[in-house]
Amino acid sequence: MKIFFDCTYLRNKHTGVDVYFFNLIHHLLLIDHENEYTILVDTRYDTNNLLAELNAFENYRIIRVFSPLPLQVFYASFLIPFYLRLKKFDIYHNPYFFGPLLKFVCNKTKIVITVHDLYHRTVPEMMNRYLNVVFKVFGDSAIKKADEVIVISNQTQSDVANYLKIPQNKLNLIYQALDHRFDTTGFKAGDIDKFNLTNAGYILSVGKVLPSKGFDDLIRAFKIFTDQNHEKDIILVIAGMHTGQYILEIEALIKTLDLKPDLVKLPGYVDDKDLVCLYANCDMVICPSHYEGFGFTVLEGMRFKKPVIARNASSLIEITGNAGLLFNTVNELVVQIKKIITDASLRNSLIEKGTERLKIFSWIESSKKTLHVYNKPGIKKRLL
Repeated sequence: MKIFFDCTYLRNKHTGVDVYFFNLIHHLLLIDHENEYTILVDTRYDTNNLLAELNAFENYRIIRVFSPLPLQVFYASFLIPFYLRLKKFDIYHNPYFFGPLLKFVCNKTKIVITVHDLYHRTVPEMMNRYLNVVFKVFGDSAIKKADEVIVISNQTQSDVANYLKIPQNKLNLIYQALDHRFDTTGFKAGDIDKFNLTNAGYILSVGKVLPSKGFDDLIRAFKIFTDQNHEKDIILVIAGMHTGQYILEIEALIKTLDLKPDLVKLPGYVDDKDLVCLYANCDMVICPSHYEGFGFTVLEGMRFKKPVIARNASSLIEITGNAGLLFNTVNELVVQIKKIITDASLRNSLIEKGTERLKIFSWIESSKKTLHVYNKPGIKKRLL
């Protein structure tokens, strides 16, 4: 089969969608030496890492096109269908959200779309209004027209079925796994010094600084905890890309709560090496998001053998399982933080359970299931 990956969204950042594609294509090529893969990327995307990742394989090629966000949607919706027909592709897979709206043009190509979450439906008030419109008009329409939809958690499957009325026989639940490039040993002891964390322990939370990530609740809980436990020398580190107005609101909240600047660190986006270092040296990992399609932070914390706390919401419940502590309110989060800091037996138990839970998530299995989706009955056989 000839398989076309539409990856114009890739932006050289360690985001969930980037991690998904990198690992999926690597493991697909690892187990599949027969099908031919074409990968479309933005001309501004640095392909060096991708080429290094795939240099051991031969059954792929990369093509480029200039594609800022408006053009990404336009290409996927209206232009790519003609290219699929011209080049006689059997499979079109968009690992992000969009896809051909002119499906009649490429009606011999099976359309597969991966949906990571439905932020624009579940928490629209926490998204940019412009993006809300784009996702509803173009993304939702493409998903409805797709032949097969891959979802990355039961939460996303439920959301897609409920909001978009996609029949269950078109929905394929395929879990993601940890980034195989995320080396737990790739750091030096001195690397942590750049973050000025002194000798204190610290709580780590990772993610783009957006309203949906719940960092405001985490900061409020941290304030209460430090007020109640003056003897505990601990810092809060929130590592993730700063976006728009919300980072100003977070900084204002820190001042309003009268938290000392050196107690809450906001380093912004950190590269993989620094992120590994932060995970390796922290005391615990907290994921306070109101909504996540999957929740890589939970698994990354478990991989580094750290106790994990997550909000009792969305996919975080199923990804965490019994290997972490959950919370609903700010006060509950304060209690869970104190438990982990004061109860060594609980910490060790959570670490053991986390290590065991990681075995559920495998990119090899995810890739095999994705190939199964490509080969599911119903694909239109192309006439030679």
